[in-house]
Amino acid sequence: MGPRAKKPVVITLLVAVVLLGAIITVVVLRQEALIYFPRAYSEAELDAAESVVILDYVTDQGKQTAWLLPPRHRGADSSVTLWVVFGGNASLALHWLGFARAVPDAHTAFLLVDYPGYGRCEGHPSPASIHRSSDLALQRALEHPSIHSAHPPRIAALGHSLGAAAALQLASRTEVEHLVLLAPFTSMLDMARRTVGGPLARFLRHRFDNRAHLEEVLQKFPSTRITIVHGTRDEVIPVVMGRELAASAPARIEYVELDDADHNALVVIYDQELYRIMLRPPAQLSTPHR
Repeated sequence: MGPRAKKPVVITLLVAVVLLGAIITVVVLRQEALIYFPRAYSEAELDAAESVVILDYVTDQGKQTAWLLPPRHRGADSSVTLWVVFGGNASLALHWLGFARAVPDAHTAFLLVDYPGYGRCEGHPSPASIHRSSDLALQRALEHPSIHSAHPPRIAALGHSLGAAAALQLASRTEVEHLVLLAPFTSMLDMARRTVGGPLARFLRHRFDNRAHLEEVLQKFPSTRITIVHGTRDEVIPVVMGRELAASAPARIEYVELDDADHNALVVIYDQELYRIMLRPPAQLSTPHR
């Protein structure tokens, strides 16, 4: 091969190296933009939050805001169930307000948590910053008069997609009565492997590990009820991931698979099914099913 023949090959290799370097740079330096999709609230969204208690607190990320919807009824001899709710990576906490207001139980309260950088929260989301923020949000909610009383509240947690990882983080340190995971992934590393391939996935920094946190919950809190719900047509997080997590402890985890449900249909269309799961007494738990 002569010098002229080698020149195109060298140029092609250089272009390939530059492109590979650019891809690695994006994955390493801009991976937050590939995982999280934060935005601020519009004025209309904030105006719709009437009767919602604003909980302001500060973390190392700056000022944070969570939202507390008190129970519609608080009897002197009854305790409240406080559901801590975490949305997906493109969702804001107040997007769950309609769901929370329509719950068919007057003794249920909701703590709607935004991630750092989302809504009115300052800072940047990461597994660590989300965990610190959610812990403090729960602490602030438990101190509020609508929740705090002589009867300790029952704490439960619900998370969708990325929110399932946030809920698992919370439940791995704070005992909850019921943990409901909607469309959970096994780990963010598994998701990265599906998206960018194994070699590039090694550069992942935001390593939510639902397998590990689920195992922590199972080992530390034997009385926590766990329900996993996944749709068979989930186009974002494959249903096999929900199945795998549920299969890790079939005697402890109720698994509900919804036929023909895609990723967002779980919370948009199947709200009545979710209410049934959330409000069902422990004695009525069924065996895992599809």
